[in-house]
Amino acid sequence: MARALTATAVATVMVAGALLAPGAAAGAPRRGSEDAQCTITGATAESRSRQSLSPVARGADDLAPSERWLADSTTQSLNTRIQRELGALLGAAPQGKERIADQLRRGLVGYAADDTTQTISVVVTPDVTARTNVAGRLDVVRRAFTGVSAFTPKVAVVTACRSAESLIEADDLIFGRAWHPDAARASFNYELDPADSVFHVSFDARYPEAAEALGKALGDRVQVQLGANRIPTGRYDDGEPHYGGSAVRVGSGSTGSNICSTGFMVRRNSDARRGVVSAAHCFENNQAIYSGPSYVGTAANENVNNHDVIGIYSTTESYAPVIHVDPCSPCTRTVVGDETPSVNMYVCVSGMSSKALCSLKVVNVGGVYCQPEGCVTNLIAAERWDRAIVRAGDSGGPVYSRVGTDDAVINGMIVGQDAYYGGNRMLAETAASVKVGLGVTIVTG
Repeated sequence: MARALTATAVATVMVAGALLAPGAAAGAPRRGSEDAQCTITGATAESRSRQSLSPVARGADDLAPSERWLADSTTQSLNTRIQRELGALLGAAPQGKERIADQLRRGLVGYAADDTTQTISVVVTPDVTARTNVAGRLDVVRRAFTGVSAFTPKVAVVTACRSAESLIEADDLIFGRAWHPDAARASFNYELDPADSVFHVSFDARYPEAAEALGKALGDRVQVQLGANRIPTGRYDDGEPHYGGSAVRVGSGSTGSNICSTGFMVRRNSDARRGVVSAAHCFENNQAIYSGPSYVGTAANENVNNHDVIGIYSTTESYAPVIHVDPCSPCTRTVVGDETPSVNMYVCVSGMSSKALCSLKVVNVGGVYCQPEGCVTNLIAAERWDRAIVRAGDSGGPVYSRVGTDDAVINGMIVGQDAYYGGNRMLAETAASVKVGLGVTIVTG
């Protein structure tokens, strides 16, 4: 069912169940007897925001100076190889969806990049470091890249602050939404941050008692931020052939009345029907979807509970494997492939409201958001701290990587923002999740 969530001003911040004044710095979560050495201080959200806020104004495509080492092509290749090596060692994640608890059962907490020390860290559960030579295997990978570029990034294997069992128990409790009578009514999103092995939850401000109860139940395993959570976020009169990144609405209307964006062209596997995709929270099955006054297709295959994706198909309309990327130059890019992004990769977005913007750093690919209808897992979380990167109306827009001057690889589809961070963090379905959720193939040119 289509839903509309509205932003709510941040009222309070809770750390391990303790209330802080609005706007107060949360700092590091309290750990009791936990060893602070397992915290990657230069990779926490607070540190990332501080490092990336350059005193020099940045353009829409510009990186912060502190991030150039990570965006270097050699570092990106090393980063990808590291994550593939971990997949070979611990077992690769399945195509489509995976719970955080299942990732932890494989022994992986996640990946983090420390701009202060130029280190890529792999965070694993204590049992992995006890039973495998993960450090040795990654050192072999690192040495293959040494001296290839001006940057010589370090690679570190960090043992998580808590056991796999402790973190799995926490994810089961949050995902189950039964710790308080209001938990199943509230909307919230959360991630397990590898930098501190803590679940960071942005919780619906309408249910403060449920948020407080979560903090008390999990103690220092959770940091709850009470305020706005995920906000579902076209170009305006997109005629045939229809492109991705266009502005769309239910029924014919003016170009200023569009409510969401399209992502990219797809072909439905069951009958080869062509169309485009958008976010399921924008529309309902069988609704006629327009871009301003131009008909695009009929919404179908809405998949809300485990995927926030919906298809828009027609037998009479034509579509093209092209996405709008204005105000960047060129103003469109041709889709030449798709790939689910790795943590520490840089991506671009293109939605109705924010238009095209690049240099977003992927910090997680295991984000979760929950609403009364159910929870959606395996979301991309990407951030840029010097400006708002997604706004209302961007939902459904493409997440992509640039290839050369004219092409793009699809990485995912925007589904919203974590509003606690002021629009600086985007949430998105991965390309793989869109394909699995709708049973489609992403069409290339």
